[in-house]
Amino acid sequence: SIKKADHVIVQTEWMKKACIEKAKVDDNKIEVQPPKINIPVKKYFYSNENALKTFFYPAHGTYYKNHRIIIDACEKLKSIGIDDYKIIFTLSENDNDYISELHQRILKNQLPVEFIGKIGREEVFDYYTKSVLIFPSYIETFGLPLLEAKLHKTPILASDTPFAHEILNDYDKVIFFNPFNSDELYEAMVRILTSDKKVTK
Repeated sequence: SIKKADHVIVQTEWMKKACIEKAKVDDNKIEVQPPKINIPVKKYFYSNENALKTFFYPAHGTYYKNHRIIIDACEKLKSIGIDDYKIIFTLSENDNDYISELHQRILKNQLPVEFIGKIGREEVFDYYTKSVLIFPSYIETFGLPLLEAKLHKTPILASDTPFAHEILNDYDKVIFFNPFNSDELYEAMVRILTSDKKVTK
């Protein structure tokens, strides 16, 4: 459809480049229009011990959102005796078969993961002020939580993907990790839990 269209609008530069590469079309055929986002920031992330021990992931339960890698990293943390932290998912335990299976792993291994269900926008913003955003999703057109957290000056653990780099390219409170390598996420979480100044300043 991109080849047949007279003009194409996408949200990000990485998507434009991907379209040009895959469809072999001229670059002036594709226009980048970032989404117009009005986010009222009432307060910013406040760094304290509790905030740096809380990881927040606002995402639905689709497979590519990659909750699984967080559970893998939690199991690695438990294997070395680290359990003084918590993970917060905006999911219900039975959202789908995939999430139900992950929930059973969490119960079986007694991992510090909470399912709080769907929450409103203001509550999401409040979590940005008192927790670390963890964002392992590997497919996004834009990745709105990354921008929201950045505006709240929240520490971020983000998947090493083109969309994440485009949104966070000038941000100094981020650690990127391979979204298919739980060791890298585990190591990033250890850095946060041991208060790495590069991320928490």
